[in-house]
Amino acid sequence: MTAGARRARFGKDPGLDSWVPPHLLMRASEKCGETALLRHPLEDAEWRLRFQIIHDRVRRSGDPAFSRIAEHIAALIHRLDPLMTAYCRATCPGCPDPCCHGRKVFFNLTDLIHLAVLGEAGVPGQTRTSEGLPCRYLGPKGCGLSRRARPYVCVWFLCEPQMERLRQEPIPIQRAFTAVLQEIRRARLLLEALYELTVESGDGQGGMTANGD
Repeated sequence: MTAGARRARFGKDPGLDSWVPPHLLMRASEKCGETALLRHPLEDAEWRLRFQIIHDRVRRSGDPAFSRIAEHIAALIHRLDPLMTAYCRATCPGCPDPCCHGRKVFFNLTDLIHLAVLGEAGVPGQTRTSEGLPCRYLGPKGCGLSRRARPYVCVWFLCEPQMERLRQEPIPIQRAFTAVLQEIRRARLLLEALYELTVESGDGQGGMTANGD
């Protein structure tokens, strides 16, 4: 893929400010970062219960902002996919210590909200059900999940050899890549904030609270 094609792939679309309600923008701006909630081993039954609670609460809320934000995130991840896939194919097969072997990589609450809103019911559980186990999704050819269905840390993380490849890209591509990551981060904070507001307002009563309990 040529540099021009890669730039076109990243594209440009209207910012979140053009359609996200001001009160939601304000709530998200108050966040320092994403929650660490649920970033630990879970049994599959507990995962399914939490997924269903979030899915039902989002559906009962009737707020179209959930799907619009989640689809925006998925579209942005899709833009990253060709470049990230190329980097992984070039660096991962010969890596002596693949990051996918890390035992502290988990989905967090924001990941689960994103999956539930998109209807990604094909993700059967947390990356592992107990401490010390390898990631259940890592196979002989890499991750078994689509990029948009992976824990977000697995989407944005670049090891040093991959960072070096990014630094060798034309400056416009580096800037576009960084801008997409920043946009995804902001959209995920908005999604998390929207879910918190939905819980606090009492929409879809019962089940899990905003902090994932």
